[in-house]
Amino acid sequence: MGDSSRPGLAASDTLSANIVRLLVAGAASRGLDERELRRRFAIPDETLTDVDARVGAELLVRLWTELPRMLGDDDFGLHLGESAASSALPFAARMYEACATVGEAVAKLAAFHRVVNDLHPTSFERGPEASHIRVRSRGTALLSPRHATEFVFAWMLFTTRRTTGVEFFPLRVRFEHGRPRDTREHQRIFGCPVDFDADCAEFTVANPVLDLRQKTADPELAEILDSHARTLVGRLPDRSSFAARVRDAIVPRLPEGASIEAVARSMRLSERSVQRYLQQDGTTYAEVLNGVRRQRAEAALRDTTASIATVAHSLGYSDQSAFHRAFTRWTATTPGAFRKAAGAR
Repeated sequence: MGDSSRPGLAASDTLSANIVRLLVAGAASRGLDERELRRRFAIPDETLTDVDARVGAELLVRLWTELPRMLGDDDFGLHLGESAASSALPFAARMYEACATVGEAVAKLAAFHRVVNDLHPTSFERGPEASHIRVRSRGTALLSPRHATEFVFAWMLFTTRRTTGVEFFPLRVRFEHGRPRDTREHQRIFGCPVDFDADCAEFTVANPVLDLRQKTADPELAEILDSHARTLVGRLPDRSSFAARVRDAIVPRLPEGASIEAVARSMRLSERSVQRYLQQDGTTYAEVLNGVRRQRAEAALRDTTASIATVAHSLGYSDQSAFHRAFTRWTATTPGAFRKAAGAR
C-alpha cells in the first residue's frame, strides 16, 4: 500500500551499500549469477567493496522488488533474514553483537539506524512489560518494500537467538504492507500474531528478552563502533529540516514541558500544521520531543554533576520517577547506571 502524498526521492536519499552486498550474495547463494546481477542492476565495483559506501534508494527498491521474482520466492525477505550471516551486514551486525545485552543492542541499532537506512525513522521504546522496535516509512519519501522490512525483523530475531543462545519468539509483529496471500512462513518464523496494513512496522518483545546477556559482547569494540557510527551519521545530510526547526523550538521550552501548543505558537503555526509537516518528515511530535529529551539527558548525565532530580526538572518532568521510567524506556538502563558506566570510560 502506498502513500500518494509522500514527496519524491532525492539524490540524497541513500542507504548503506552493505545491503546491496547482502542481496547479491544471498541471490548468488541461491543460484543466480553474480556477474549477471551486477550487469543487470548496474552495480559499481566500489558498491561491493567499500563498507562505508552509500547507494541510492532506487537501486535497492529494484533489488528488493525483482530478486524475489527472479528466485520465485514470495518470502524472500524472511528467508534472507533467517539465513544471513553476520558478515553480510558487517557494521550493523558487529555493533549489535558487541553490546552487553539485547536491550543495549536494540537501543544502539535504533539510535544509529541512519548508518544503514537514512530514509525511515527507527525508534525503541521500553514499556512496563513489553518493548517495541518501530520502523516508520509512511509519510516519508519511500514506503519500505515488503521484503526489506520482513528481512529486518527476521534478521534481528535470528541474530539475537544466535548471540544469546536463547530460542525466543516476539509477542507481536506488525507490518505496514498488505497481507500476502500465504502467511505460513510468517507464522513459522515469528510464532506470534502478525498484523498487516499497520501504521508502522513494529517488533514487540517481552522485557526479559532485553535483559539477556550476549555471548558476543565486546565492550572495547562497542566503544570503537559507537564512535565510528557517530562519524558516519555526521557525514549524512540533515534529513528533517522541519524537525530540526521543531527541535530548536523545543529546547528553550523544556523546563515548562515543551507542549506542542507552546512550540507551535512560537513557530507561528497551528498544531495541525506542525503535526502534518513532521509526518512528511516521517516522524511525530512525541518522537522529536523524546529525542531531544534523551539527547540532553545523556549529555547531562555524562558531562555534568547535576543531580538526577535536577536533570529531570530541566527536561520538563514533574517528578524524578517519570524521568526514570522514560530514560529506562529509551536506553534499557537507568539514569544512575548510565552515569556510572559513562564515568568508567
